[in-house]
Amino acid sequence: MAALSLKRPLSSSTRCCDDRLNPPRTRIKRLRADYESLFNYFGWPMPQSAQNIDAAFQRDIDEIALKAIAAFGLTFDQTAPPNGGLNDPLLRWVDFTTRYIPMIPRQILTSNKFPLRLPAEVEVGLHRIEHLLIHGGDVNPYQSKGLTLFNDTSGTKEQKRTDGLWADWGMHHLHLPLDPVMPGQSYSGRSDWLLFLMVSKSTVLFIDVKEHGEKNLFSQRDLMETYIRSWPNSAEQFRLKGVVGLARATPFTDEEHRELRTGGVNTSLEVDGKVYFAPSMGITTAVTSTRVGMLCDRIHAYTSLVAKQGARPEWLLQKKVRESGVVSPEFQLAMLVTGDLGIHEKTSVPS
Repeated sequence: MAALSLKRPLSSSTRCCDDRLNPPRTRIKRLRADYESLFNYFGWPMPQSAQNIDAAFQRDIDEIALKAIAAFGLTFDQTAPPNGGLNDPLLRWVDFTTRYIPMIPRQILTSNKFPLRLPAEVEVGLHRIEHLLIHGGDVNPYQSKGLTLFNDTSGTKEQKRTDGLWADWGMHHLHLPLDPVMPGQSYSGRSDWLLFLMVSKSTVLFIDVKEHGEKNLFSQRDLMETYIRSWPNSAEQFRLKGVVGLARATPFTDEEHRELRTGGVNTSLEVDGKVYFAPSMGITTAVTSTRVGMLCDRIHAYTSLVAKQGARPEWLLQKKVRESGVVSPEFQLAMLVTGDLGIHEKTSVPS
């Protein structure tokens, strides 16, 4: 049988013995070069590596987030400093989705501040919110317009990158107007009174109702104290175990807490001899939500794991694609009509 002649000799054929003395990384590089030479000789397209699939999937994640941002009309200027990931579409999208209140029926629990004596028109607005939450209605039009318009993780103004109250203490606030949202309106009329609440999957905690004009309204220590004293068992998960007190003789004032939060500084809170950290994990030095940033990191990490699995020849989708005659598949993440993410092979032609 005639010897196989390549356009250039395989490196391993001339350095087989010497490679034992080379570092593993060098040997891997040479094996990869031999691998590429073999594919080039026969005219085979190179299969996607795990790194290439990962890079493609990460780009797809950003493209999907960009389309979602546009679909929901979110402010996304991308004027923040280029380093730090503030201009990443995924960060903006996740900040929105984690603040958005899903339309799920929930049980309402009230704090020790209730019942409250409120003006009649405010009572109307409060009862409307109660009805919507109990029956799984949409309360998002009663949120701050910052949900879509004024807060932007990619903006240059640090204090406008997210809702500081929500990012720090995990509290939403809803407007309580007399009139309901009209069809076609994105937001309700604004109100002089706000409901402060904490939302979980099945429960809503009504903390207090306050006038919009109160000083340092969104950093008032009283909000957290009310939550902790009304639901001590729930607050226990945020208590710093083993910490007997803060070194500071007097607690931060509401104004000091606002200034620290605006500057990207997290603070602990001492209530009745116990010390608590931020229920929503606080804010970053870039004044974005720590929880949102961690969720984005987790999405990227899971995407990499999927890409690594996708590069395996024995992966089910790889097998199916090869069986259909596709020699060099190109995979991408795609949004399905159900709203879920799926993996799509771009080069195959549907039969």
